Amino acid sequence: MNLLPACLLFGLLALPALGAAPELRPVRLDRGPVLTGDLSDPAWAKARLPTGAFGTYNPMRGNPMPQETEVYLAYDAQALYVGFRCRDTEPDRIKASLSKRDDLWNDDWVGFSLDTFGTGHNALHVFVNPLGIQADALDSVNGSEDSAPDWVWESRAMRQPDGYTVEIRLPLKSIRYQSGTDVRMGVLFWRRISRLGLSGSWPAMAPGQWVYQTHAPLRFASLEAPLRLEVLPSLTHSRSEQQTRPGQWTRTGTTNLGVGVKAGLTSSVTADLTWKPDFSQVESDAFQSEVNLRYPAFYSEKRPFFMESMGIFSLAGAGNSDANMQVPVHTRRIADPLWGAKVTGDTGPVSFGVLAAGDRAPGAAWEGETNPDLGRKAVFSIGRALYGFGRGSYVGGIYSGREFAGTYNRVGGVDFSWQVADRHTFAGNLLQTWSTDPGTRLPRQGEGHLFSYNYSTRPLEFSVTSEHYGTDFRMDTAFYNRVGIDQETAYLGPNFHPKWAWAPWIIKVNPFIYTIITRDNVTGLTDQLYLAALRLNTTRAGSLRLDVQRWREGWMGRYFHKTVLRVQGSVQATSWLNLGGSLRTADDIWYASPTPYQGRVASASLDTVLQPTDELRLTVNLVRTRMTDPGTGAQVFDVRTANTQFTYQFNKSFFLRAIARTDTFRRRMLTDYLASFTLVPGTVLFLGYGEVRDKMEWREERWQPGGSRYETLNRGLFFKVSYLWQN
Repeated sequence: MNLLPACLLFGLLALPALGAAPELRPVRLDRGPVLTGDLSDPAWAKARLPTGAFGTYNPMRGNPMPQETEVYLAYDAQALYVGFRCRDTEPDRIKASLSKRDDLWNDDWVGFSLDTFGTGHNALHVFVNPLGIQADALDSVNGSEDSAPDWVWESRAMRQPDGYTVEIRLPLKSIRYQSGTDVRMGVLFWRRISRLGLSGSWPAMAPGQWVYQTHAPLRFASLEAPLRLEVLPSLTHSRSEQQTRPGQWTRTGTTNLGVGVKAGLTSSVTADLTWKPDFSQVESDAFQSEVNLRYPAFYSEKRPFFMESMGIFSLAGAGNSDANMQVPVHTRRIADPLWGAKVTGDTGPVSFGVLAAGDRAPGAAWEGETNPDLGRKAVFSIGRALYGFGRGSYVGGIYSGREFAGTYNRVGGVDFSWQVADRHTFAGNLLQTWSTDPGTRLPRQGEGHLFSYNYSTRPLEFSVTSEHYGTDFRMDTAFYNRVGIDQETAYLGPNFHPKWAWAPWIIKVNPFIYTIITRDNVTGLTDQLYLAALRLNTTRAGSLRLDVQRWREGWMGRYFHKTVLRVQGSVQATSWLNLGGSLRTADDIWYASPTPYQGRVASASLDTVLQPTDELRLTVNLVRTRMTDPGTGAQVFDVRTANTQFTYQFNKSFFLRAIARTDTFRRRMLTDYLASFTLVPGTVLFLGYGEVRDKMEWREERWQPGGSRYETLNRGLFFKVSYLWQN
């Protein structure tokens, strides 16, 4: 894109120095405080930090947080200790709920970000709500927060007459760092005030910055790191039944004994090995409307082994909502693994990861015919390395490969992210692919690249991106939409922070324009999208967005012109009710027709979270999409999906959950029931039961679509127990 050289020059014009937070030296204790939740242990009195006032970073940056927060930090030979005193002038409006781990985001919470190597490209994030519920995540400078890792740590919290207090004990053996004398890390502290919709931090994050440019220096006189060893045996039993004819069921069952080992090769490098792992999903996929989609629907990874520490495998620039390359390593491509191995680590400014797995799915038996590759396994091998320079900047390399039955797909690439003067970010990646053509088995080579520039300040945000993927580009580990294209996107949006007496609930106004130009180098057609929108952020974590879109889309050799109107929003209406929803109307293409045409589409969605008590939560997601033929008025389709979840959380460890999901397009209903007990991450007990019902009827000696009621054709029982042993 021609704009990119100009943006590069603009970014180099002025380089103001990074604002430096004071260096923190936590107190060393002979014995850490006993956690009670109220900061009453005398050891906390020695640990108060001079943090000063917190500053907001979401939804706007640069304002002081309206409530005072005190922070405490200390350590002993075994653990780090972090304490918070969160003062609040309206303590009865503090929001907190009992929930499972990593599910506290609608509550008030506090926490910290810890860059354990002080390199500015990896960080451990820890969060606790006023009832002591935990959340944690691993953040990588080249990716986003990954909530899959669940470290073993302790937390206690207690409501107070003037707010609430939180105590945290993080064992040193649960984290990776470079041990020895004069150990240097980085730290940042957060706080969320739910009713105001504000998140803040100390040090305050400037526009365009994230934790890597903001961490305060943290220095320890000495820290020793015991080598980590964990063994995780698991026993899984599942039994499924299929109704082969009315009243006649066929039963199958499997029992799997697997084991996983996590070993610290050094204080900063960890290996994960697993054999016959339990890769079943405790969390089922929410139903999405899959009718009339030009591209496949994306479903997130939910299997723990593949979720943990996967941020290292992200590529700079990939992954934003409109990028062609969504995920360079989408591990759901590994459908049925027999084994898996992973090594991740940090050595100085270098971070790296290696992942390998054997997938049984391509060699599985086929129904009704013979698989010529029966019993063979596909082998995936992925390698990634980053070299960090400066705060939040890096260069990296990636390799991904898939080998199966004499065929291959191999990809090599480099990427970079460079932040200049806090507000300018340049990022990009280049990929080269070598593959065996699936049909001819002849070798093919392809190429792809992405370059982007982002400018971010408090009053203005601007970004441009350019992508290219050749016609023979192929990456079997990735999730992407198209090949043989060139695509450019641009965004421009000012930010206003009004103080209107007539609307004090509005805290940010963001009008913006956005465009996407996509040239298809195979068909010669060029898609164009022009969007104008207004986005508002309000108190009570509220948001409202209004869109007007104008499309020119090429499909099946011709152009279609579409106008789209959309409104969407959400709000924490009360401490017990969260509401969200959207409305959309458009002249969409009916892609499934052999002679495509445009129909009038209207869609609506409603999201509700109802929480009448700390323990009880009901979530409901309803989506309806209809298309009519404008010429005849006939209905082309009418699709409704409903996802409902009921959870009762008895305490931090034990909950019961029921899920009901329906999809009128698939003519399917799913029900799931789960009892879950987690003593610590890894030591768990699950018991679940589920049914899949389809609108089918028995005709001509087989089940066929039709009928007016749901028939239970599949049902299953699931049991899992595992125990985490640590040295």
